[in-house]
Amino acid sequence: MTPLAADGKPLDGTDVNGTFKTLLISRHHREVNYVMLWTRDFANNVGGYPQVAIVN
Repeated sequence: MTPLAADGKPLDGTDVNGTFKTLLISRHHREVNYVMLWTRDFANNVGGYPQVAIVN
């Protein structure tokens, strides 16, 4: 980010809200022990599995 004094632009509020929403959803899933199951079709569409994936 470029400082405001160097002619930078402040963050857009919607960007910050989206970041907070993503972080809070992720935190909620961890707190309730949510486990995301990955299928072969989905993995093929997104280019593979994450390291911690549980394959169904």
